[in-house]
Amino acid sequence: MTLMYWFGCKNNLFYNRKRMLRVDKAPEPSDVFWENLGVSHFQKFLRRSIVWIVTGCIIYLCYLAIKILKTESEGDSTLSLISSFLIYFINVIIQMTVKKFSLMEKHSTYTRYYSSYSMKLTWCLFANTCMIIYFVNMATLDNHTEPKGYIFKEGGLLTDVSTIMITDMIYPAVFLVIDI
Repeated sequence: MTLMYWFGCKNNLFYNRKRMLRVDKAPEPSDVFWENLGVSHFQKFLRRSIVWIVTGCIIYLCYLAIKILKTESEGDSTLSLISSFLIYFINVIIQMTVKKFSLMEKHSTYTRYYSSYSMKLTWCLFANTCMIIYFVNMATLDNHTEPKGYIFKEGGLLTDVSTIMITDMIYPAVFLVIDI
């Protein structure tokens, strides 16, 4: 027995004359999307590409909206609250759209659907919550402003991040209480 077998990496490649066969364990029948088995790999690739493009456009629109708010505020920390609410609202929209669009990707099993959904949702929420604020703050820097000083000043990166963290902690509980 090979070393890979002992570590749980069983070899599933078999050679039959000139062809290589890959043999995997079949999924459980209750895990299969039976209606999606006839969809070609090219159609699945196109659908998955469209989902990534649409979610990327949503995140880019959020970036533009927050950048406009940030340039208009000129260091005002009250608009950080508005931008954090906008980010939370876009996160809710991303959750709903990624779930609907992941169904349109036509995965062959429920396991692949849920893993695709969770991966897209994680990356999109991370980009919307963390990356956008960083890029907006770095894009609104003056040429004469040092980034280190801008991070800690009022209305800077630290103010934005702490406001987003507080609103992400409060808004879900408030909306759960009002049942929205």
